[in-house]
Amino acid sequence: MKKSKFWTILFSFFPGAGHFYLGFMQRGLSFMLSFVGWSIIVGGFSSITRINSLSVLFGLLPVIWLYSLFDATKLLGFLRQNNINYDNIKEYDHSVLTEWNDVLQGKRNKSLAVIFSILPGAGHLYWG
Repeated sequence: MKKSKFWTILFSFFPGAGHFYLGFMQRGLSFMLSFVGWSIIVGGFSSITRINSLSVLFGLLPVIWLYSLFDATKLLGFLRQNNINYDNIKEYDHSVLTEWNDVLQGKRNKSLAVIFSILPGAGHLYWG
């Protein structure tokens, strides 16, 4: 069964749901937990300490959301380009931390370059 780009993007408005739709359960769970967990941690610390400046840390949520959105559409393109059967998708499913390990070892990531492009020129600097 071929997955729809429209539904992938629509589900991706909640981080991780687009990945669940595509069958990438580990990846979707890592995005969902990071988004919800970060919201709870920052909200909790802000309310406990009553320091309003901590709410600035909510600025990371759009970054997680954008990365999740671009990652889900990138994975859909990968699946379509390589004609991968959705029954065999588990061998391609890995957590986001595995990908970050590749970045730390010097491999570049297109989705990360797009996110860095929020600041003019930062994506180009990352890409070299």
